[in-house]
Amino acid sequence: FHYFKPDDVDYEKLKAMSDPIQRLDIIFDIGDDLGVANILDSEDMLMEPRPDMFSVITYLSQIYHRFKNTPRGSPSSNKSKKSTEIDESEQLLQRKCGVCQQTLFGDVIAAFNTHFHVTCFKCSGCSTQLGNKFVDVDNKPYCDVCGKAAAFIDSMTAAKGKTPAVLETQNNDDAEMKAQLEARRKQLEAEQAAAVAKLEAERQAIKEKEELERKRLEAEEQKTRASLATQRAQLRTRCDTIGHSTAPRLRTVRRAKPAAGRRAPTKGVRLASKLETKTDAPGRNTGVSGGAGGNATAAPAAAARGGLRSTRGGARSVNNNNNNNAELEKKKREEQQRKAAEDQRIAAAKKAELEQKQRELQAQREQLAKEQREREAREEEQER
Repeated sequence: FHYFKPDDVDYEKLKAMSDPIQRLDIIFDIGDDLGVANILDSEDMLMEPRPDMFSVITYLSQIYHRFKNTPRGSPSSNKSKKSTEIDESEQLLQRKCGVCQQTLFGDVIAAFNTHFHVTCFKCSGCSTQLGNKFVDVDNKPYCDVCGKAAAFIDSMTAAKGKTPAVLETQNNDDAEMKAQLEARRKQLEAEQAAAVAKLEAERQAIKEKEELERKRLEAEEQKTRASLATQRAQLRTRCDTIGHSTAPRLRTVRRAKPAAGRRAPTKGVRLASKLETKTDAPGRNTGVSGGAGGNATAAPAAAARGGLRSTRGGARSVNNNNNNNAELEKKKREEQQRKAAEDQRIAAAKKAELEQKQRELQAQREQLAKEQREREAREEEQER
């Protein structure tokens, strides 16, 4: 740019800049003002070990076609910019479109030393409307994609007339590029193999861990079942022991109940009634009270009253036995219910623990599957 337009490019100032990205940005903007469309990126040019060959060829082709008919040291295009704009506005109505040859009106695009309607200025390759951004290849407008292809074809056509030394240099560059690509491919294959081996090792470790956890849970479950069986056996033994100890008392209680379902007088009560009847009869007949006759009847009555008291005491003992047996039965049922509730609680806790372990294992499997999918996606991206 400085060679053809020294007034537009302050070469010494650009050379003194320390930031190469800023320097490239400035020079690309200058080229855009001079008619060379900016299709390159400063960071890509500096950061990439080998910039995109087609983009560079296209940009250089634009520079060639832009300045091939320009003498060295041409005056700056910005010196008479105002007057140029005035002249163009005056002559615009007299010009015609370079494509349809109709009078220009509305928005106009200036390119290739002529003017075009916006709808007429299209890509020479795909016929897409270009607007103000286009690629110049051999004095023809192209879009970015078609421009790269046309520039490549143009460069290949120009290479036919090059010397053997130039062609040998290009062949060496191609061989170097192929060697770099081959080395990169081998590196990617090695990384992929290492990743696959690592993934397989992780799978094996997780599988072994799951197997150990399953065995541990099975052992705990067997231990719990054995403990529950022992507790049931102990409870059954206790219940049998309590049942044998209370059986005779229960039989005694059954024998003491009245046969007709109602409370019958006991044997002692019947005997006392008979004795009182016998002793009352002579007293009423003779009319004698106290004395020897009263003493004769007092002894049988006292004996009858003693028998009555003993009978009542036996009935109370039977009732006490009934109460004791009822309490034992109640305690037995409460003990059974408590043991059953305890067994259910232990079984529910073990079941919840097993379900929690299963959920954790399922979560680990899902995490492993997710990591595998991500790793495969990264490998596919690397291969692409």
